Amino acid sequence: MERLALTPRPDWRERVEALGLVWHTAADQPYWNEAACYRFSRRQIRQIEQATEEL
Repeated sequence: MERLALTPRPDWRERVEALGLVWHTAADQPYWNEAACYRFSRRQIRQIEQATEEL
């Protein structure tokens, strides 16, 4: 897994609200964070899928 730093979109609040997420900020701190994302390899995704199926 690799953590990637991103620049948040200027209209992120409007975008997530359009998708139905209206609770994106709590106590003036964003709950939704676009400053980073995670990239998984195909192998890592398969491992997660297999573990999920076992559950």
